[in-house]
Amino acid sequence: MTRSKIAISLPKEQLARVHRQVRTGRADSVSGYIALVLAEDERRHSLQALLRDLTEEHGEPASAEKKLGRTRTRAAAEIARDADELIALGLRR
Repeated sequence: MTRSKIAISLPKEQLARVHRQVRTGRADSVSGYIALVLAEDERRHSLQALLRDLTEEHGEPASAEKKLGRTRTRAAAEIARDADELIALGLRR
């Protein structure tokens, strides 16, 4: 992939967060972190489009299906947070 260099301005709090993410190993650099966040945003929008298409084709899910989906999403988020913490701990050693 061809890369282009740009300059951006961020509030101090956001820049501090970016630097923390780099220090903890979530990304190799500030540029890498920005690219990661943009890729996550693209995936989220892609999933939203898929959900919209599926809803148009099959209708809204039943409330029990929505509840199950929320439960599984929360569980997956907890697993991801735990994995991030374990990775961060491993990088600090």
